Amino acid sequence: MDDLGTVFRRDNMDEALSVVYEAAETGDGTVEWSDVSQRLDQEQWGELLRTGVLMEAGDRFVIDDPVAVESHLDDEGELPAATDATGAAIASDAVESERETADSSGWSHADKLAGVGAVTLMLGYQVTEIRDFVGPMVDLLLTPVQAVLPFYLVVLLLATGTGVVSMVFQSRMMDYDRMQAQQTRMDEVQERLKAAKERDDEEAVERIQEEQMELMTGQLGSFTQMLRPLAWTMLFTAPVLLWFYWLMLSPTQAITSTGLVFPVLGRVAWTARVIGPMQAWLLWYSICSLTSRQLIQKTFDVQTGPSTDS
Repeated sequence: MDDLGTVFRRDNMDEALSVVYEAAETGDGTVEWSDVSQRLDQEQWGELLRTGVLMEAGDRFVIDDPVAVESHLDDEGELPAATDATGAAIASDAVESERETADSSGWSHADKLAGVGAVTLMLGYQVTEIRDFVGPMVDLLLTPVQAVLPFYLVVLLLATGTGVVSMVFQSRMMDYDRMQAQQTRMDEVQERLKAAKERDDEEAVERIQEEQMELMTGQLGSFTQMLRPLAWTMLFTAPVLLWFYWLMLSPTQAITSTGLVFPVLGRVAWTARVIGPMQAWLLWYSICSLTSRQLIQKTFDVQTGPSTDS
């Protein structure tokens, strides 16, 4: 690097170094053109690179001798005022942003009631009284459908319906753009942390690790948000599955068709175990549900996950 005194005696270089030093100190110790482009011109930036004041650090740059630069700026009265306070303000803003994110992903009273209802219905798989209460009610509602459709088409219809309900709740309740932005930011933070460790910049490592913890808190809020559509979906899916269980387990209920012809397996009774503990009716329901979801998602371009576009 050129002698600092020679570099700083050039016109406007004190101001340029002050801008770059402030950007580096309030960030992770690195800087790039986009960080300072609003306050520097390209000629000043190029001069800092040509003289070796800025050195490459991966795809960003670091000040080659930050101690000497800070000392010179302090002597010249160009040291950015309250850089520590600025850094604290940025950290505070980040914490507040994550706090708002957590609040926005919190559960409303309606969500909590839906969650309680979903858990109660799920208990019906083990609690006979709940299953025997829900099963006949759903059976009453589906009587007209069973009168005109064979059982395998009833399963197909219900699997498609619950799949549509699930996608609607997911698309309306999930903020996939925010989740993708969080993941992108986390990837960037990890890259910056790796670069800081490689250049043994302990202060930058500490700052970046704090930022990483804040991002992880935000991602925890996103996980909580993912459970909201699940709770609402289970209010529709659980009664359907409980009806199937009730229908298959009740000796007084006889379905018209005793089974279905599966590839390789041939004709199989609905209550037969085909894959481990999975019975034929549940396998058919799962196939119908997954297939219908994929078809509807592709046909109507429904987003049910973070975008993979770069």
